[in-house]
Amino acid sequence: MWRVTAVSRVYETAPVGGPRQDAYLNAVVALTTDLAPDGLLALAQRIEADAHRVRAERWGPRTLDIDILVYDDLESADPVLTLPQSPHVGAGLRAGPVARRRTGVGRAEPDLGGGARDGGSLDHSMEERQRTVALIGPGRAGTTIALGLVEQDWTVVGVGGRAPDAPSTVAAAAVLATGTGLVSEVARGAALVIIATPDRAIEQVLLAAEPSIEPGALVVHLAGSRGLDVYSALLDRRTGVRVGAMHPLQTFPSATTGVERLAGAWAAVAGDPEVAEIARSLGLRPFDLADSDRGRYHAAAVVASNHLIALLGQVERLAATCAVPFEAFAPLVTGSVRNAFALGPADALTGPVARGDLTTVEQHLRDLDPAERDAYRALAREAARLTGRRDTGLDRLLGDLRQPPATPGND
Repeated sequence: MWRVTAVSRVYETAPVGGPRQDAYLNAVVALTTDLAPDGLLALAQRIEADAHRVRAERWGPRTLDIDILVYDDLESADPVLTLPQSPHVGAGLRAGPVARRRTGVGRAEPDLGGGARDGGSLDHSMEERQRTVALIGPGRAGTTIALGLVEQDWTVVGVGGRAPDAPSTVAAAAVLATGTGLVSEVARGAALVIIATPDRAIEQVLLAAEPSIEPGALVVHLAGSRGLDVYSALLDRRTGVRVGAMHPLQTFPSATTGVERLAGAWAAVAGDPEVAEIARSLGLRPFDLADSDRGRYHAAAVVASNHLIALLGQVERLAATCAVPFEAFAPLVTGSVRNAFALGPADALTGPVARGDLTTVEQHLRDLDPAERDAYRALAREAARLTGRRDTGLDRLLGDLRQPPATPGND
């Protein structure tokens, strides 16, 4: 019926508007469900009723308040269930580092105030900008880094994406307890601007954001394949803006899980010295990376993460053909990875290629579905390279990616 996929931290925040009342505890929950929006709303209201929620006074004290912020890409102007949640709610969440947060699930609410201007921006003095950050690109990596900064007492002044009311932008703003804004406005008041867009879009986004980037602000992108060259056009237009790059070598399945994975992860950094300081404050281990090395570095990261996952996909497919659970291979996989980092890949290598057992390799190729042979051959050749030996028999067996192995007795 429904399943929780991520949960934010719980914040204690002062109420906004209404009569005098105590502080609230607030959080955001992400979930998947087969309920229609009205069904989800009914469920939320039933949970409120079970908690003895009393609706005695508009904006008055309440024991529980559940709102639906977004529902996929659905848009609805129905006053009973407005989707996505009004951006004015997010604008009102700017009062402090972590301010009023709706509990994951949005009826329309009036503007919460808080001095927000159109587009979700606020005016900030230079003193207020010392630990303020704007996020452009509301994906998992950017939201994770911004949430990590919130835990270090930074204030997120706004989130910019495809549009202020785009579901992904609204969702990221909700997690970060802030508002949304146009890319051209959202950096206003921010001492740090994080660019977490697709690599190919960085230059275009920088030029769009340039009017609102404050003098002296630090602009940092999170791309692994791009270096400081992306800032050329921006720096031609602006002086006094500091720039940098920070690429965490980690995967982020969600922002809340991602924050937990920051500590101890490595990060490639470049540019202003403050970039490394920010990385260390997040628990990352920064190392310098020149622009000229970015392509090879990013290729290594892709192999270490994406290609490894693709390889495990092959394990899952092969296991399914013999009714063995994919999970059965987990200890073997994790043990092999630990050995590779403890001993080095060459010394950690085991198996038929390492032993020079061509009969077993040939049997594997004979038994495999033709669609699986190319990957097996390619990786067997890489295993052979690790051994440092040349075996002409193995070379012949693995040399042609297009043909299946010869059947004994056939020419």
